[in-house]
Amino acid sequence: MNDKGINDMAKVVREEITDYCEDQFKTLFTEYWETRAAQQASTEHAGFICDSCNADPITGIHYKCSVCADYDLCQECERKGVHADHPMLKVRKPEQCPARLVCQYGNLQEAEKAAFAQMAMPQAQA
Repeated sequence: MNDKGINDMAKVVREEITDYCEDQFKTLFTEYWETRAAQQASTEHAGFICDSCNADPITGIHYKCSVCADYDLCQECERKGVHADHPMLKVRKPEQCPARLVCQYGNLQEAEKAAFAQMAMPQAQA
């Protein structure tokens, strides 16, 4: 076999290897995302109820309002645009959900501010 034949064969082998690697990567990537999506969809956020549709517990992704003292949504209600006037914290894992959020709330009514401030204050010791 001459140099041209070897170069042509090497080119074909490189193309076949490249195609094989691309196909394998696409397959592995797709399987990874499908598995991850299925795991996320089955994640239960015990103790959290959707304030729009009353799903109990919230399953999938849990959204926590960063402005309201206690407002939670399931992923379906958030997707529909419920409570879209406030930014929401996206919580994928229940153990990573904060107990409280402290935020700047300049546009809240005085009663809401007082209620939020009272929640944020530590309990008086007896």
